[in-house]
Amino acid sequence: MGFDAVCTLLVLVATVVLLAIERLPAEVVAMLGFAALLATGVLSPADAYATFANPAALAVGAMFVVAAALERTGALEVIVRLLRRHPGRGERHLLLLVLPPVALLSAFLNNTAIVVLFTPVVIRLAREHGISPARVLMPLSFLAILGGTCTEIGTSTNLLVASVVSDHGLGRIGIFEFARAGLPLTVLGLLYSLTVGRRLLPDEPRLAPSWERKEPEYLSRLTVLDDSPWIGQRLSPEVSPLPAGASVLEIERDDSRLVDPLETVFLRPGDRIIIAAPAGVQEELRRLPGIRFEDRGEGLDALHRHREAIIFNAIVAPGSEIEGKTLGELGMRQRYGAVVLSLERHGRRIEGSIRDTPLAFGDAVSLLGTPESQDRIRLERQLVLLGDRTPYRRPRRERMPLAIAVLLAIVTGAALGWLPLPLLALMGAVVLVATGCLEPKEAYDSVRLSVLLLIFGMLGLGRALETTGLAEAAVHAAIAPLGGLGPQFGPIAVVSAIVLVTAIMTELVTNVAAAALVTPLAFAAAGDLGLAPIPLAMAVAYGASACFATPIGYQTNAFVYAAGGYRFRDFVRAG
Repeated sequence: MGFDAVCTLLVLVATVVLLAIERLPAEVVAMLGFAALLATGVLSPADAYATFANPAALAVGAMFVVAAALERTGALEVIVRLLRRHPGRGERHLLLLVLPPVALLSAFLNNTAIVVLFTPVVIRLAREHGISPARVLMPLSFLAILGGTCTEIGTSTNLLVASVVSDHGLGRIGIFEFARAGLPLTVLGLLYSLTVGRRLLPDEPRLAPSWERKEPEYLSRLTVLDDSPWIGQRLSPEVSPLPAGASVLEIERDDSRLVDPLETVFLRPGDRIIIAAPAGVQEELRRLPGIRFEDRGEGLDALHRHREAIIFNAIVAPGSEIEGKTLGELGMRQRYGAVVLSLERHGRRIEGSIRDTPLAFGDAVSLLGTPESQDRIRLERQLVLLGDRTPYRRPRRERMPLAIAVLLAIVTGAALGWLPLPLLALMGAVVLVATGCLEPKEAYDSVRLSVLLLIFGMLGLGRALETTGLAEAAVHAAIAPLGGLGPQFGPIAVVSAIVLVTAIMTELVTNVAAAALVTPLAFAAAGDLGLAPIPLAMAVAYGASACFATPIGYQTNAFVYAAGGYRFRDFVRAG
């Protein structure tokens, strides 16, 4: 094994480990690996330029813009309104009403955006009909994933694999060629969700936020005494004398209420601090010096009656600007006029001080605020309100027909081979911005740079696997023996092995990373065993979308994981 192969192997191992432990964002890990390969000379400058010229990233970025334009013009809202008018007569009817359109839309638009759009509506409909949202949200995610396997533009992995096939001069995968296996898989997934899958889903409604499901919080009032050491102090986290777990809701001073921002208020004698805290923390509050403790003996719902406050739940949206930032940095009270009551990740409440915890996609936040707080959240679009029925912005409905026509033109042009799909998507995105379906800033914001960087980084690593011969060596060691099963069973075994390896890698890292790493193995297997390369490459794409067994392998699963109050084992059992 030469120097280049050793370097590539080390970078590969380090990349997979870092992706699995999630200490750094996936795109940062991918670009670190790309930089390491460049620095060691494994990848030449020409290889780097060729990687950044890959049309897959262009197609993915352009389709982000197209999906945003359809949402902004209200095209997707039409389907949502139809669901509200015909909510069905029970759980099975609700599934039949929701899952087919979700799968259809996911075949042409980003499935994460579809799930984010449908989740609040599905939660509302389920609650109105006495159905646990947990009975619907997991099938919603699964059908969105399966629907994306039906077309070339359905998922970023399909676009990536099709682009790599074209780059290798192996021909072109048509936009609907993925439907040969994707459509039957989607139909089977729908039947599974309506029959066997329903029996494996949790029955109990666990959507309530973690602070409500676990230890309840109660209201208390702390009055600052005349000789209190608290006088002149602020309640900012750096200097606050309050114990961890106590949330300051407001300060009553004379006949007024101080709400926003409390961190800048210097306490005076007679100030009354309204606090929400669990029972255990209440006991600590009793022992604080310089204050008079009053246990109001009522829960947070009392504020609904006294202050017109609202307790609501939200989830960090995909591609949100607040990802990676702490609650302290964001200043939720100043930003939204709301108090953070709890933070939940992967189905578990984060205990202790949450101010310094960086937020991640799919985190569930319980907030106490006002209708104005919800309006601010809708306007910023960094959080998704659960059970919300109010449109985030007034859609540009007069441009809806144009947005739909552009999508149909992209699909038709790709199907007839007028131009390569990336160029058609780019042209469509430009038309949507030029005609006002989407403002330029909205178009820029819709493109998720993290996804594009992840694609570039993993394509570079995949190229290194090919050029150093590691891909061929892996095929000889693991996959080639399967070809010895004969012409009848050998190809089936090879395809099955590729799908299985890709699916396992997807659960450990990301679907884009898995597709970029396994596609070179598929090409090597095709050359070594004399098999057609395109079916093996498509097997990689299907395997990269087989993310059902865990909530962390695919973004749609991560989103409904928090929204549905699932446990990890729920995905293992049903997926």
